[in-house]
Amino acid sequence: MTLKAPLLHLTWISLLSLALSGCGGIKPFKAPVSQGVVIEQAMIDELQVGLSQQQVRSLLGPNYGQHPFRPNIWDYTYATSNRSLHTDAAGRLQLIFDDQGFLESWQVIEADSRKIKL
Repeated sequence: MTLKAPLLHLTWISLLSLALSGCGGIKPFKAPVSQGVVIEQAMIDELQVGLSQQQVRSLLGPNYGQHPFRPNIWDYTYATSNRSLHTDAAGRLQLIFDDQGFLESWQVIEADSRKIKL
C-alpha cells in the first residue's frame, strides 16, 4: 500500500500539470471600450446652417469637446475598441458657430480614427 500512494500522487500531479499546460493558449476576455458621443450619419444629415447652439445640443447631445479658447468651435468625438460597434458613427465631428451662437459649418474629421488600442 505504501508503493501505491506515491504512484497515485504522481499520477494526479502529472494529469493536473498536463491539464493546466493547455490553458496557456487561452486569451482573457477584453470588454469593449467606447468613449465619446455616438454621432450617426442620420444625425449629421439633420444639421442645418443657422441652428442655435441649444438646437444643436438637443439634436446631437452634449458636447464634451468645447475648445476653452475658441468657444464657437465644438468637437464631438467617438472612439471604440470594437470596430463592429456603431459602424456608421463619425470619429470626430467639428461644428463652427458664428459670434451670435448660430451654426455656420461642420465637417467630419478622421472618420477612421475610431479605434482604441488596448
